[in-house]
Formats: sequence, C-alpha cells, structure tokens
Amino acid sequence: MNIKREESRMAEDLQIFRREPENDIDRQIRVAAYCRVSTNMKIQESNLEIQMESFRRRISDNPGWTLVGIYADKGMTGVSAKERVEFQRLMQDAADGKIDYIIAKSISRFARNTVDALSYTRKLKEMGVGVYFEEQSLDTLAAASEIFLTIHAAFAQEESHSFSENMKRGMRNRFAIGVPKWSDIYGYRHNGGEWFIQEDEAAVVREIYRLYAEGMSMMDIRVELDKRGIKPPKGARQENGRDMWWEYSISTILHSEKYIGDVEMQKSYTVDYLTRRRVSNENADIPKYYKKGHHERIVDDETNTLVKTILMLQDRHCGGIQYPFYGFLKCPFCGENMLRLRLPTRKFEPAWFCSDKCELYAVKDKYLHPAVMEAYEKTGRKAPSNTVEYKFLYDNVDSISFEKNKNKVDWNTLVVTWKWGGVTTGEISYETPSDIPCTSLKEKNGVVIINGEPVTRKRNAAACIKRIAEFIRDTEIQDGGDIPIVISPSCVSANKGD
Repeated sequence: MNIKREESRMAEDLQIFRREPENDIDRQIRVAAYCRVSTNMKIQESNLEIQMESFRRRISDNPGWTLVGIYADKGMTGVSAKERVEFQRLMQDAADGKIDYIIAKSISRFARNTVDALSYTRKLKEMGVGVYFEEQSLDTLAAASEIFLTIHAAFAQEESHSFSENMKRGMRNRFAIGVPKWSDIYGYRHNGGEWFIQEDEAAVVREIYRLYAEGMSMMDIRVELDKRGIKPPKGARQENGRDMWWEYSISTILHSEKYIGDVEMQKSYTVDYLTRRRVSNENADIPKYYKKGHHERIVDDETNTLVKTILMLQDRHCGGIQYPFYGFLKCPFCGENMLRLRLPTRKFEPAWFCSDKCELYAVKDKYLHPAVMEAYEKTGRKAPSNTVEYKFLYDNVDSISFEKNKNKVDWNTLVVTWKWGGVTTGEISYETPSDIPCTSLKEKNGVVIINGEPVTRKRNAAACIKRIAEFIRDTEIQDGGDIPIVISPSCVSANKGD
C-alpha cells in the first residue's frame, strides 16, 4: 500500500496524506447470482433454468468478472428470507469474504418483504458487497440507492400481499363449493381431480386402526411398524440410515376424517402473510366446510367410530383420561356414568367416582380389570388378558356396576351385564382399608368403621379416605361434549402420570 504526502493548498502548514489507488486492471471481481421461483411447477423450473443460464452467460461475457456461484431457491416464497436455504448460504459466503458483487433479476426475486430487502442489502453493504437488480437497474453501492430500493421493495411487498389475498380468496371460493386443496395424504394419490386409493399404503392405514382399536398405544404401533420394515410417509425420521415412523404420523392418520371418504376444509388459516403464522379454526372464526363422500374410503364406519371414541377417552387435554370404562361403569346408587381421575395419594392412582357425586367414594382402577375378566370367564369364555381394553367392552359389555341390596352396596362384588344377555359377577378383595370405596366413615374407641364394617390395619385409613372425599367434592365437572371434562381442585393434576 502506497501513501502519498502533499501540502494543503487551503491552509498553511497543513499536510495531507492520501492512499494512492492500486492498479486494479488485473483484479477480477467475484460475482454471485441469486435466483428464486416460488413453486415447484414445471413451468417455474424452466423459468429458473432460464434465469441461471442468463446469469452464467452475462458473467462469462464480462472479462473483469469471475463466477463464484449461482444460488437458487426452488419452490420458496420470497416473503421470508429465513427459510430460503440458498439465500442464507449466499449471505454466509458473502460474510466469509468470498463475494464482491451479487446480481439478481429483480428486487421481488431477492425479497418480497421491505424489511428483509433493506436489512440484507445493508448487511451486504457493510461487508463491502453490492447487489445489482437488473429489472430496476439499481446498484446498492450507488449513493441514492436506498431510497429507490425502499420504494421498489414496498411495491414488491404489496404485490406479494395482493397475490396472497387473491390466492386465499380463490381457495376459499373453491372450499365454498366443496372443492378441497390437495396435499400429500398417506394412502391416497390424485390425478389432478380424482383422489384414488394407494392400496399398499391403505393396508397399513387399516392395520394402524386395527391395532389402536385393540388397545395398542401409538408408541407401540410405531415400534411394530418399524419392526416389520413398513415404509413410513414422507418426512420420516432417520435412524441408522433407515426411514422410521413418527408417533405424530400415526396420530395424524388416526385423527383424519379423510380415511372415511370425507374432507374438512379450512381447519386453520393464515393470520399474517409476512410471517405466515397459522392458527386453528376450531371455533369457526372464518367459515369452514365439511364434504361427505368426497372420495373412496379406506376405513369402515364402525372401526372409525371405535377409534375416534378411544382417542377422546385417551385425550389428556380433556382433564383426565377416561379410558376404558367411561360409558360402561355406572354408579350403583344413581346409575350415572362414573368418571376417572388421579387421586391425591402417594402414587396418584387412577380411580373412578360418580359423575353426579351422589356419594363421595372412589373405586381404584386396578381392582376393576381382574374383576371384569373374572366375570367374563364365568360366562364360559376364556379371558383375553388381565387388562380390559375399550374394544372388549364395546364388543361384549352392556353395563358394569356393583351388587346392591336395598340401599347397601357390596363393594366386593362387581356385576357385569353382557350384550348377549345374562349377568355374572367378579369378586374384589381390597389390599388396604383406604382402598375400600367409602360412603360412611366413623371412628369409635380407636376402631375405624367403613360402610358399617370395622377394619383392622387402618394405617391412617380414615385420614386418607377423608382426603379423597374432599378431593372428589371439590372436583369440577364441565361439559366437554361427548365426554365431560374433569378438573382437579388442587395442584395435583387430574391427569398426572397419564
């Protein structure tokens, strides 16, 4: 670097130091090109190739330029730069000192967001990197470039907004006449209009529904599908180089209405086209539509109803899991459905109580399963397991309660009424006095009397029973539609551990 010293002509005894310009004749300007198209359509792919070839030719025709690379984002919106992989790679290479100049077809190809257009060109300018927009003949290193860039970027943003609104309006108009938007659906393909079944995937969908209906959890289904080597939908997780199932994918399949041939439209909507933030339309803030019989079904009505019921019973967001006895287990006093919650005990055990709260008792879940299976075996059939699943109840049971003589309930005898007719019983032996469903509690001369019967090995049974009764009394039951919502009265969550 040469620095020249000279005397000032403006002031006496003032010296000026200037750096002499270097000879840049042989220095090559490193130029990069940025291209973008917003969809994966074939016509857009062709447009992208034309853009790229045009930039290659222009850079090669300029003897003072050398091509660093062409950075191309395909099928990406220009509204947000953060999600454009190639654009971010371009910025990183500029920050690493690999680029002197960037050329782009237009500001709208570079960014349709005014803030992004200004912030990224400013960052590049600070790095000493200029951007030239061909369509606007605008060079960001020029003195008055920013004001023109702001105006053009604002127009590009508004154009994008207008295009977005037109697309949204067109889509909602199609929804209003029952024409849904196609998106990849496991088990289906489409030919531009008709949706048709992809049979190999449809067989997997039916198997997922069958396994879940029989009581298998989503996690166990995922493990089973992976063990069988069944190919998952797009977006699978990778493990040891293999595509593996997500539980989320299984949940999506089980919750979808599309497998019974229906389609729900406008489940969610975009509230901000710049951030593309979407919100649920569960409360129909904007019109939503449901089209029955839109395409061929994969799952039959009975299986679908069974699975959807189990999903509701297993939903923790409803205050507490009501699986599997809700709708079958009846209060022996008033006949109302019993509800499930977690008790405020050391192990937070699940138990069932009267939804009408006619009496403040609780029947622990662990005693019901073997008693129901014992009653089943008394019909002359072999019990499938010691754990009751909802499908077993759905197929076989009309109601479950406890034996009652006048106003006295025998909590040791579970009574099961079967769908094919007939009634059998299962016996229950409670492990501790505090496990006994209690409607009457007294203490006399140090003896605890539960339901009129003295008990031994009490171990603070009275205190535990009182705490459970208070917990049930203060529990809120809200209308949740098909299944009530159970809200616990304290910091002990109703679904803790579920």
